[in-house]
Amino acid sequence: MSNNMRKGKTGVFNFAIALSMLAVSAAHSGQVTLNVQDQSGAPVNGFRWLIQEDTTYAVTPDVSTGDMLSLGFHRSNHPPAINSITGAGLSGYSDTAQAVVADVEDNKNYYISVLPFSGHSLSGDSVSIDATGTDQQTVTVTVQQQPIPTAQISFYLFHDHYPVNGNPDLPQEINPPVGNAGHVDWSGFSLFLEEPAGKYGQNGGQVSRMHSPTRWVRPMIGPAISMGIRTSIR
Repeated sequence: MSNNMRKGKTGVFNFAIALSMLAVSAAHSGQVTLNVQDQSGAPVNGFRWLIQEDTTYAVTPDVSTGDMLSLGFHRSNHPPAINSITGAGLSGYSDTAQAVVADVEDNKNYYISVLPFSGHSLSGDSVSIDATGTDQQTVTVTVQQQPIPTAQISFYLFHDHYPVNGNPDLPQEINPPVGNAGHVDWSGFSLFLEEPAGKYGQNGGQVSRMHSPTRWVRPMIGPAISMGIRTSIR
């Protein structure tokens, strides 16, 4: 009987430890307050949300960590985050412009996706939960009101004398005026704008084409010269 009693006490003791560990885990889990607004700052009522683990390689600019990323595989799987108490995936919806998500596992990086019920675009933002004191975070996600305005694409075309960094090294790579030594005639230069899905059999393909830096016409073969292109989208 003493053996049975000893086993029983051990079981109760282990159960108590499990409850204690669960309580500690709950105490250190994080909370995210999610606010959704449009581009003018007005609250957007009604949206669905999903929190996923951000498993990508974390990079801090200008800080060397000594990690050898080239010797390992880059992770691309982003599983849904889970509730630290129930183990359920962290997703849901809100009829207002705010959602409070509790019991988020700490010491992890996450990405929050937001999809309004209607009238606005999909958007999201990143967040980190750190058990050392920043385990309660507030994230404001900005969604664009539809119809979304078109973007403007700018190109800077230059004769690349220093093809190392892929950027224009000014003033050395400014095109001299017509008639001056070193001037390059870009009038035959062609630029194609394509929808990537069109290259893989989907509906899309070439959207437009540009001949010379100012007008979109039928493409022509450009001059045989080392060149560089710097692109910006806004």
